[in-house]
Amino acid sequence: GATFAAGGRVEQVAWDPFVATTLVAGDETGGVVAFDVRAAAAPLWSLRAHGAAASAVCFSETAAGLLATASADASVKLWDCGGAPGPPAPVAARDLAVGELFALAFDAVDPLVLVAAGAGGSVALWDAAGDGGAAAAWLAAQG
Repeated sequence: GATFAAGGRVEQVAWDPFVATTLVAGDETGGVVAFDVRAAAAPLWSLRAHGAAASAVCFSETAAGLLATASADASVKLWDCGGAPGPPAPVAARDLAVGELFALAFDAVDPLVLVAAGAGGSVALWDAAGDGGAAAAWLAAQG
C-alpha cells in the first residue's frame, strides 16, 4: 500500500465522493492536505485551514467539490475544492459556540446544512445558506 505525508498528526481523513482517487487529511496543526492516491509523490494541495487542530473533515455527498472542516478553534469552514488546481477557495465560516469541535457531517439532502459536535457535550446545526449568502451564492453558481 501507499503512504502519504500529511505534515502533522492526522486527526481525520475523508474521501471525495465525486473524485474517487482524492482523499484529504486534517492534522493537529490546523492543516488540511489532499492527495491523489494514484501518485504518492506529492500532495495535490495543502492549506492552513484553522488556527488549531483540523479535527474533522468531510465532503458533501450532494454538492461536488464542497469540503467542510471543523477545528479545536471552535469553527467550521466550507471550501470550494472543485475549481482550478491548487488549494481550495474559502466559501463560508462560522464559530458554532459549542467549544472545540470533534465531529462534523453534512445533511444527506441539503448541502449547506451541517452538524458539528463540541467538547461541551453539545451538538450544533449550521445552515450556511443563511450566513450572508456566500455559501448559497456558491451553490447557485455550481448550476
